[in-house]
Amino acid sequence: MGKNGFRYTLEEKLFYINLVQAESMTAYAIQHQYGVRHSHVTHWVELYQSGGIDALKPQTQNKIYSETFKSKIVQEY
Repeated sequence: MGKNGFRYTLEEKLFYINLVQAESMTAYAIQHQYGVRHSHVTHWVELYQSGGIDALKPQTQNKIYSETFKSKIVQEY
């Protein structure tokens, strides 16, 4: 079944992409059988086709700054 509020692992995404590409399953059939939203599957397939496996990996948006850098910014302010 689908995971409400959870991210899917890279392996899970590749599994569903394989069902679409190799098994010719539709995103709606995957939703019905596995509980994964069809829009997610469609999005993963598009990402995979345009950017490969790297496009499916989580993107880190939060940067971790060192204590030295933080202190320098505070002092400059």
